[in-house]
Amino acid sequence: MSRNYEALSAFLDGETNDFETRRVLRDLDRDDLATLGRWQRASDALHGHASVAVPASFNAGLSQALAAEPKPACRAGMMHGFVEQTSNVALQQAIDALCQVMPKYPTLDVRSTALKFIAVYLKANNPRLRAPHLKHKYGAKLHDF
Repeated sequence: MSRNYEALSAFLDGETNDFETRRVLRDLDRDDLATLGRWQRASDALHGHASVAVPASFNAGLSQALAAEPKPACRAGMMHGFVEQTSNVALQQAIDALCQVMPKYPTLDVRSTALKFIAVYLKANNPRLRAPHLKHKYGAKLHDF
């Protein structure tokens, strides 16, 4: 098989239709069978159905592998990319609205006013907010701001 891990994963999870199942089974090679075996053992272990005894050296090997992993500071870039991709549009709209309105909250400095406005704007324009009374509440807060 051409290392189509997505198809293998779907097959293992039972998410393939008859055609896809026949295609995956037709194209399996030794490496794919080994991969499926590892994934099944990992799934069994995660669900508490481990069928293979864990070797005594497993903890030491795992500790070494984890020690070789990049430190959290290196992973921060990945998180930044995720946040940037998922929230960029909403934040850009909030900043645009802030620049248009240029509010000044009476008891706050300019920086705190900007942060408060962006927070209220994001709450008022949250696409996942389904409750009408909350949409009205945050919309009114934004309007009163």
